[in-house]
Parts: sequence; structure tokens; C-alpha cells
Amino acid sequence: MPLRPNITPWLKLKNRSKTVIIKTLLDVMARAEKRALESQLMRLMWHILKWKIQPEKRSVSWIITIDNARDEIEAEKKYSPSLNDAFVLSIWGNVLSKARRNAEKETNLSTKDILELTWEEVFEMEYSI
Repeated sequence: MPLRPNITPWLKLKNRSKTVIIKTLLDVMARAEKRALESQLMRLMWHILKWKIQPEKRSVSWIITIDNARDEIEAEKKYSPSLNDAFVLSIWGNVLSKARRNAEKETNLSTKDILELTWEEVFEMEYSI
């Protein structure tokens, strides 16, 4: 027999309390979606930085990771209209800093010669071996 949630406490709440709870849940969900997009963008930038500083270690696995991160970002943007290109640009610098740190730790190489990653490099360029 399936479990049924006890909705009696919910029904007893005043409409104002229900509204506050729903708004809080929506805020929490929005923050989670933003964090998910930020995490995918960092993973994407991290692998592109590695691609640039470690050409001898390029692999199909890196290409798959780049493509997958792009797909995940597009899905997030599709289902959450507030996660648009403007949002991506607003977090770009902060995320790039994190990606640099990870790429440098993983490779033990500097990314200082890579001044910036462009939109084209991150979202449009085809990577192949």
C-alpha cells in the first residue's frame, strides 16, 4: 500500500503561511538551479583551460566532458528562463577564477598566459583531437 502524506497540517495553515512556505521553496529551488549552472560552467571552463595548457594530454574524455557540460548548461537555461546569457556573464569572472585554480592544481601548470576565455571558446568552438 503506497504511503500517503499527511496533508492535514498543510490544510490548517493560513493562506499567508502557505504563501511564505511556497515562496521559500521557490527561492531554494532557484538557488539550487543557479548553483548547478555555475558548477557546470566551472567544469566546462576548467577543461577548456586544461585543453589550452596541456595539449599533449588532450583526450576524447575531455571532449566528452566539454560537450556534456555545455548540454547541461543549455538544459538549465531552457528550464529556467532567469538563467540566461546575462546571468552567465554576471558570474563569468568569478567562475573563471575557480576554474583556473582547479586547472592549475590538477596540472601543476600556470594559466597566467590565458588572459580570458571567450564566449566562443566556451560555448561554440568545436574541440577535436
